[in-house]
Amino acid sequence: MFKNNSFEGNLTEAAKVANNVESANQKNVEPARQQRSRAAKSKFWPVITKAKRTFNAQLHKNNDVKRECIEQLIPTITADAEKFWADYMDEANILLDSRKFEKECRDLGVDMVAFATHIVFLGKGMRDTVLKNGIKSTIGNDYILYKDKFVPDVAMQFASDYGPEETKQSTDTAV
Repeated sequence: MFKNNSFEGNLTEAAKVANNVESANQKNVEPARQQRSRAAKSKFWPVITKAKRTFNAQLHKNNDVKRECIEQLIPTITADAEKFWADYMDEANILLDSRKFEKECRDLGVDMVAFATHIVFLGKGMRDTVLKNGIKSTIGNDYILYKDKFVPDVAMQFASDYGPEETKQSTDTAV
């Protein structure tokens, strides 16, 4: 009987220790999950959404106004505008890495890089839909509205097809 009581006493102690370890593990897991979910939320796409809403509310719409709508909101997420444009072009590069997108741009006669930047401005959902369904299926003939470059030259250095002479030529012809 003495052995049995000792065993039950040890079992109770072991159960307490296991319970404490389990509850300690749960306490450690919860904050990590919360931190990951907070860290995973990008501030990039909400800025694009706000800029798009601002642009849509304008009476006069052109590429300069589109760029200004974005530039007004950049300070809300970063003090480094170049970093923002690098992130912007990372999103455009997702389109530029698609052979299907490249072929469609060539077939439609639009500059692939300029067009990709406009698609990013339209939002993540639109970008993903263009990747999945193609330009004509998603945008139709509105693709003509997105043929001219609107992002600043500082952004273009982060595009997949970037070449310094291309930027120089585009600024020479724009003048």
